[in-house]
Amino acid sequence: GRRATGVAARTADGARLEVRARVVVASAGALHTPALLQRSGVGGPHVGRHLRLHPVTACVGTFEDPVRLYEGAPMTVLSTVAEMGPKADGYGARLEVPCAHPGIAATGFPWRGGQSYLQGFREMPHAAVSIVLQRDGGGGGDGGRVRDGGGPSAPVSVDYDLTEADEASMLDALEAAARAWVAAGANKVDTFLPHVPPLEVAAALRGRAAPGENAALDAWISQVRKSGLRLKYAGGLFCAHQMGSCRMGADATTSVVDEDGEVWEVDDLHVFDTSIFPTASGSNPMITTLATAHMLATRLAARLNAVDSAAQRRRRAARREKGRLARPPPKSAAARLGEALMIVAVVAL
Repeated sequence: GRRATGVAARTADGARLEVRARVVVASAGALHTPALLQRSGVGGPHVGRHLRLHPVTACVGTFEDPVRLYEGAPMTVLSTVAEMGPKADGYGARLEVPCAHPGIAATGFPWRGGQSYLQGFREMPHAAVSIVLQRDGGGGGDGGRVRDGGGPSAPVSVDYDLTEADEASMLDALEAAARAWVAAGANKVDTFLPHVPPLEVAAALRGRAAPGENAALDAWISQVRKSGLRLKYAGGLFCAHQMGSCRMGADATTSVVDEDGEVWEVDDLHVFDTSIFPTASGSNPMITTLATAHMLATRLAARLNAVDSAAQRRRRAARREKGRLARPPPKSAAARLGEALMIVAVVAL
């Protein structure tokens, strides 16, 4: 079988660089690790497939008193009220209250004209934001797709569609966020959807947010739900925490790396980043990523420091056998000729 012996690269000024190593670890993230493997011609048919992520939208509450959301800790409060999702299967959304600087806010404020955009910045000291962080995959499907853009300096290509199930979950969470801000006394609530105007909350209705006790809020939420999040070019939808594009598994026919993070097709080539997640995590994946990388690195170090043993040789042989069984058998000359004749026939037609 094939094995990795190092890394070949080119510097920014075009000089060739080659580094030899006993093992190679790719850790470029769930967008660039699959592109690296694709450029190297390794990893198999599942490289770049099954992309999972956290679709994100937001709700803004504006208050009489200053909030100054650009000060303090980066993430202070979260709510799990919508975490289980509409089907109670764990594929729901978390509400998180972040710190947001003007540069970040500028990418999220909906464009409804210059004056409205400027007003958003004028009100920013009095604004609070809840982001809706959805765990995708509740609707099933194969996830997104990552493709190499043609070289190290070219951007990757990403195809991803929000499913109806994930949209429904996000809209539930968006409603919960809006009702929370009104219950807290907000004088205005808004989303990042440019075609849904903000709701000015009358003084007598601030603090009244339960369904049925604030008709204006109920009507505005109905408008948000009717608009939805899947409309093309609607805006208001972002993503965070890309995962799963080189997923781990015990079956070489459905995954890219084994339980040790080693690429099935190539010995001594490992992946230690979020691309090996088999599904989307249910929360921000930082701790999961660190713990997984630590576990896999510890295993790898133990194997590198151990004397070659019968157990290691059996492990290697078992890996290669699984990888061999996962690869389609080579086609016979007759099959290749048949395909060629078929192509010629199609072209002739």
